[in-house]
This record gives sequence, C-alpha cells and structure tokens, in this order.
Amino acid sequence: NQNPDYVGKRIAEAKAHDQVPMITYYCMAAHGDRNLSVLTDAAYMTTYFKDFLQMVASVKAASSPVLVHDEPDFWGYMLQETTKNGGDPTKLKVLVSTAGAPECAGEPENVVGLAHCKLKIYRTRAPNARPACPALSV
Repeated sequence: NQNPDYVGKRIAEAKAHDQVPMITYYCMAAHGDRNLSVLTDAAYMTTYFKDFLQMVASVKAASSPVLVHDEPDFWGYMLQETTKNGGDPTKLKVLVSTAGAPECAGEPENVVGLAHCKLKIYRTRAPNARPACPALSV
C-alpha cells in the first residue's frame, strides 16, 4: 500500500457529505484476478495482512460505521472453487498464520480459517466496521 492515508481520506470525504463511508477492499487480485497461487505465497500473504490490518485501523479511527466491501470477486471465486472441490472449503489452502494477528491463532490454514480470521479482526479491532460479503456474513 503506497498510500496508507487512502482509506482515511475516503472515509473523511464520505463523512464530510453526511454519507456512511464504504470501502471496497480489493487486494487479492494484485497478482492477477483469480490467481489462487497467492493464497499459499508467504511473502504475498504477509503483505496482504499487513495492508488489511492498516485498513482496519483506518476504519476504527472513523469512530462511526464504515461499510467494508471485502474482496467481492475473491469470495465469489472461492465459492466456485469450493464447488469444484465437492463443496468442501477446507480443501482450499490459505496461509492464515501469516496474519501475525492474535485473533487468528489456531485458525485452520484454509479459506474457512481466512474468513474466521478476518471476522475476528473486524470484530475486535474495528467494531464499527460492517463487513459486507457473503463469506463474511455468517
């Protein structure tokens, strides 16, 4: 993330117009849309979580509700992949441990663990966040 103030600026702009801020967090496609190899690339996932935690901190700083449209295409692709794997999302490996976040300790290294990890981070670090995504609404 070359501009760590980006999320904060967008939130401030929305609030200045009496709007509920909405951020689309869309970073899984950084190495190509539907490139699932990034999920098991430790360097990529470490950077991904670093940026994600930075975004969450900016959302928390808003001190009011912020909608976060979390990885809309990625979660759709994961649903498609799950269908290919007989409906079992635990077969989709993800390096969740690279989050380095205590909220994610003990989560499985798969797409289910990723969803749980992100939900826990939203709930503990930015309770004002309203994550919007089918996989994160459970």
